[in-house]
Amino acid sequence: MEAGGVKDRFEALRSGAAVAAWLYPPYDEWLFLGGFGSLGNVAEFFPSYPGSIAGARRSWARANAGRLVAFIRAFNAAYAWLLEAGNRQEAEAIAMERLGTDPRQTAAAYLAFTSVPRAGVTADALRQVIDAVWEAEGYTEAKGAPEKYMDLSYLARA
Repeated sequence: MEAGGVKDRFEALRSGAAVAAWLYPPYDEWLFLGGFGSLGNVAEFFPSYPGSIAGARRSWARANAGRLVAFIRAFNAAYAWLLEAGNRQEAEAIAMERLGTDPRQTAAAYLAFTSVPRAGVTADALRQVIDAVWEAEGYTEAKGAPEKYMDLSYLARA
């Protein structure tokens, strides 16, 4: 999420054009500093929710299986690097430079991100997402099973 999009959400909340928004660290700090409170967090409402994920069309994944597996391995290595205590300062410096956050926001985000077990992509997690989308959008057609929307074979290969 770009900082500009978050600032737009903040302005919509501040002006009354919106009554709630989903935000996550480090951007939620802008709201807290602006006097807004929290109604809860994703983990409270959706305990199996995987958070941000990367996705691809099945046709692209089949045609680029090697690249996709390499991407997953690189992502996993980056996550492992992030969790190494000696890398915290560098990780926060990278985040501040790329996201335009301040030290307080960045430290809060680092702690929020690294203090909980890493979520995984599972059928139960995707079922929660499907249920939430169907309810929010008012869809009336039958929901597809999570397996209709995901192929975890690339994760297994990585």
